[in-house]
Amino acid sequence: MPTIITWRVLACILGLALGSFAAVAAPSQTVDWASFLGAGLKAAAEGHYDEAEKDLREALQEAEKSDPDGLRLPESLDALVGVYSNQGKYAQAEPLAIRLVAAREKTLGKEHPVIASLLDSLGQIYGAEGNICRGRATLTALACDPREGPRARPP
Repeated sequence: MPTIITWRVLACILGLALGSFAAVAAPSQTVDWASFLGAGLKAAAEGHYDEAEKDLREALQEAEKSDPDGLRLPESLDALVGVYSNQGKYAQAEPLAIRLVAAREKTLGKEHPVIASLLDSLGQIYGAEGNICRGRATLTALACDPREGPRARPP
């Protein structure tokens, strides 16, 4: 799973570089969010996970306040899920991963390839928690019969 998480952290950084955070919120809120997210990603890359968690939780709170339907919320969730997963804190990562899937489905649509990747990561989290049945169900939901379309995902 670290490979998937590392890829997502890089995608988060790329999103920052492209300015995706400069949405509708007031400039100070955008700066606060970007500062917290940047500091959290840097701390995580350096292995300072306690500091990363603190900063990324702050980024998540800023995103929830200022841009709940924008790009900052899923970017914050994704980074925090990655930090928790890399530490083996799957119980903390799971609800955030579920929120991340919902947020990305809202912006990208349910059929987007990113959703498949997120569901794969969620299935891996379930498996790591020992919830093999739920993990298998999540991963099976990714299978697609071309005649029927995508199978329904588990709740």
